[in-house]
Amino acid sequence: TLQEGDLFVALCGDTFDGHNFLEHAAQAGALGALVSRLPPLPPLDNGPSLPATFSLFFVPDTLQALQDLAAHVWPELERDGVRTIAVTGSNGKTTVKEMLRALWSSQGTVYATPGNWNNHIGLPLTILNASPECETIIVEMGTNHFGDIELLTTIAPSNVRMVTSIGHAHLENLGDLS
Repeated sequence: TLQEGDLFVALCGDTFDGHNFLEHAAQAGALGALVSRLPPLPPLDNGPSLPATFSLFFVPDTLQALQDLAAHVWPELERDGVRTIAVTGSNGKTTVKEMLRALWSSQGTVYATPGNWNNHIGLPLTILNASPECETIIVEMGTNHFGDIELLTTIAPSNVRMVTSIGHAHLENLGDLS
């Protein structure tokens, strides 16, 4: 989904390392990247792999930097008068989000979580992708682990918060409802 002019975030997981895709991000038109280390250097005979105009912003932890950036933008949205709505629950989040989007769209420009970007990566991406013209932002917040909702509400402490239901869904890492 990277588009020209975007900032690439070199996230790292159990099976991937975003630092390995910096050259691809630059070729796709990204202006720079959040990184936690230098990218692998190309062999000397291949020359530089990143254009001189591609900026690298070094941070200790790229995921934390992504979350911190979104947490910084959120109050700016609210100060600009953007209505902020967060939806969570065991099920029905996407349906409620889409119903709210339809309702609020009659009152102005709405930006809502695309797909199911409702976790510790998707929520910050949703916030950072919101249009400056947006008048209402609706975000989904999901959980798989203890503390997920607390983290997400720290990033996006919405004016309005909705819980659709609490049930036995998504308990793989939580155990039970207690």
